[in-house]
Amino acid sequence: MENEREKAKGDLRAFADKYGLSAQELKNLAAEVAQELEKGQTVLSEVMENVSSKLEVGWFAFEGKKFSPDPYAYPNCQGVVAWLNPDPNAPKGKRGLILTPDAMLKLWADEYCKTEICDEEDGKTNTRRLIAYGKKHGISFPAAEWCYRYSKNGVKPGEGFLPAKNQLKRIVANRNIINMALKKIDGQILNGCIWASSEYSSNNYAEIVNANDGNVFNYIKYYYYYVRCVIAF
Repeated sequence: MENEREKAKGDLRAFADKYGLSAQELKNLAAEVAQELEKGQTVLSEVMENVSSKLEVGWFAFEGKKFSPDPYAYPNCQGVVAWLNPDPNAPKGKRGLILTPDAMLKLWADEYCKTEICDEEDGKTNTRRLIAYGKKHGISFPAAEWCYRYSKNGVKPGEGFLPAKNQLKRIVANRNIINMALKKIDGQILNGCIWASSEYSSNNYAEIVNANDGNVFNYIKYYYYYVRCVIAF
């Protein structure tokens, strides 16, 4: 980025020298260009906001919070729209969930523990709390940590998370549409048993959702089940 800035400065100096522009004239020109860029960005934001209001489960999500029913509409497809909030006035971060195309087999925890991190609606907070708990107590939470570190196709570390039980249930309820979309981007379909970030009330168990039928149960934390990373928008 710094190299690009220096190159841009050099290009501006060359432009000013070529056309005999004073420093003030160059400053005025730069201000005009900045206004046009800002206007263009505003228009783009309005367009994307309009597109977001027409979203459907099974559409594709791209870097920059762009969406399309076409998996090749933009670079860096991050996954599939897996759930949409029925509330049209939901704030950003609560409008829907994107399921990334990758799946891994991971432990929920690598040893016996009782975290009391049981929220069934907010997987992002659960994930962050699990990682903080692990650092404090010297315990690893492989499922949550993998989701937190996920960084493909423009997804930033910390943006992805292990969904809470009810979030995962809503995603699995849309599995037929989601799986058809995942196949179009060579993603791994929803299948088998998937860890949720919600701890079960019993000391050494956590919640699991069966992607084949939507049933919920709980199992020992240091057992390998599928993990799916989710992004909120």
